[in-house]
Amino acid sequence: VHTAFGSSTLVKQIGVGGNGQVFEAKEADGEVFAIKFLVKNESAKKLKRFKNEINFCENHPHKNIVQILDRGYARFANVDYVFYVMPKYEKTLRQKMKDGMTSEEKVQIFIGILKGLKFAHEHKAIHRDIKPENILFKENSNEPIICDFGIAHFAEEDLLTVIETKLGDRMANFWYAAPEQYSRNENKVFYSTDIYSAALILNEMFTGEIPKASGYKKIQDVDENYKYLDEIFERLFKQNPDERLYPEDAIITEMKLLAVKHKNEQEIARLQSVIDDSITPEEFVPNI
Repeated sequence: VHTAFGSSTLVKQIGVGGNGQVFEAKEADGEVFAIKFLVKNESAKKLKRFKNEINFCENHPHKNIVQILDRGYARFANVDYVFYVMPKYEKTLRQKMKDGMTSEEKVQIFIGILKGLKFAHEHKAIHRDIKPENILFKENSNEPIICDFGIAHFAEEDLLTVIETKLGDRMANFWYAAPEQYSRNENKVFYSTDIYSAALILNEMFTGEIPKASGYKKIQDVDENYKYLDEIFERLFKQNPDERLYPEDAIITEMKLLAVKHKNEQEIARLQSVIDDSITPEEFVPNI
């Protein structure tokens, strides 16, 4: 596979989705990358979205947004493809959840997701498909990388082609979709749409379940030390997008405040326990 400035050899397929397929590739010097391919003439809409995805990621670098290193065109078995080159990430969030993480690591990952979304939203891009499969990690890293902006709703100034991602278009994984993404009467999504999906991921990282209604499993049921996150989740898990805690800085600030409050409450409870366990002498008369 050739680009303007280099060439790589495909090793194996490592991913597939509605917007392309991903292969591991190796350059002549042995450096390993990932290459995402899309059939060029299969769908004009997908091709335009692929172009928008490349444009956004190339022009908006951030540590929590996938980096596009190169791009090009290839032909295999009489089929034309367009592609882009990105770093190879060893795991998705889905895999990390299966492997197991500490509660502290889960909070760290959630904050990283929020920071990536904050950056995207500040540049007027709504991802629309936040899910564990679209969160990547390098080996032994807890820094989340948001990928697959293929169905994102981009700001007009970021569109290289005239394309609008319609609400009715099928998403690869509807389990993490916000309520407004199901409505036939709604013709747009919101920045808080991504926040709703991220909140579902937060709860799932702790409980192993995806909340869809009342009576869901709570974080405090799994880890009492992080029960304050249930209050954060409840404020993000709102059916009305206008009622969700937003923007991302407000969410992170509330998390910090609630964490300190919870820690103080735990210390007060500990001290109270010490006092309750103390024995007061029967003849003791306090000198007041």
